[in-house]
Amino acid sequence: MTRPRVASSGAVSDEDRGLSRDLTHWLVGLLAFYAVVVVVKSVTVAMAYFRFNESTTEDELATIAREADVVELFEAVYLPIFVLFVVWTLNAHRVSRQLWAYDRRWRSAWAVGGYFVPVLWFVIPPKVLAEIYRIANAERTDGTVDSSWADVRTPPLLVAWWIAFAYASVAGGVSTAVIELSSVTAGSYRVARVESALGWSISANVVAAASAVMAAVFIAQLGRRLQNPASG
Repeated sequence: MTRPRVASSGAVSDEDRGLSRDLTHWLVGLLAFYAVVVVVKSVTVAMAYFRFNESTTEDELATIAREADVVELFEAVYLPIFVLFVVWTLNAHRVSRQLWAYDRRWRSAWAVGGYFVPVLWFVIPPKVLAEIYRIANAERTDGTVDSSWADVRTPPLLVAWWIAFAYASVAGGVSTAVIELSSVTAGSYRVARVESALGWSISANVVAAASAVMAAVFIAQLGRRLQNPASG
């Protein structure tokens, strides 16, 4: 078995450490909490949606979705999830380099930069994660893998997660756009637009919750695989 590089103090160097279990657990826990929040929001938005009827007036729009507005405060957890997710991806990439130290398509810069490129954040991060997954799940010999890692299939869970994430992002954007358009529309047309926006919001939140659950499962599985890169 390949021996890790050891500092003079006898401690394993940072480059040879596996992926932090605590980091994975925190990220999975926050994703689970976010999924619960989004489910609650989808329920409250649905409650508002079903309050609409032929007699709904423009004056009632300010109070018809109050519960959903309160739940939105808890969606602030998305920011620490994003930060932790970027850190986790970078660390997962680092550990995967211990398994395969040679050329690869997606370098460590993409493990961070991919999340900050408009539109391409729907494409680059899942490709980076897919490459890490394939390396992590290839057969290991003495703590390394050979070029056969390229034959490992990308998991359907990862594909489903990012398709769901993309849909939830687009549907949420449509909901917001419809709400903004309703501000320049008067009377019954404004009521109809708000009702339509709530419908888009329901679908966006339901799919976002499913996306968060799939993300948590994928991250937990890959995190376990990368905790001890020297193992087979």
